[in-house]
Amino acid sequence: MGHSNGFAAKAFLVAAREAAAMMPKGGRIVAISFAPGGRLEAATLGGDGRGKGSNGSAVRYFVGGLASRAITVNTTSPGWVEDRC
Repeated sequence: MGHSNGFAAKAFLVAAREAAAMMPKGGRIVAISFAPGGRLEAATLGGDGRGKGSNGSAVRYFVGGLASRAITVNTTSPGWVEDRC
């Protein structure tokens, strides 16, 4: 895994773990995924595709681990915004 992908996955893992330790029952964690992932073919994603996959795996890991505390964990992929500047 490349450095940028590893950093993103590790950052989410550490942040979610620390946040969950402080959260009351019923908290929310939202991960932000790679934006163009839904618009590009898998072959064009390269390293970013691996990062998106590892982020998705981490989210699923926390979903299972935090469900008993009613903490929801989701991921979102931001959409494109046309810039006419």
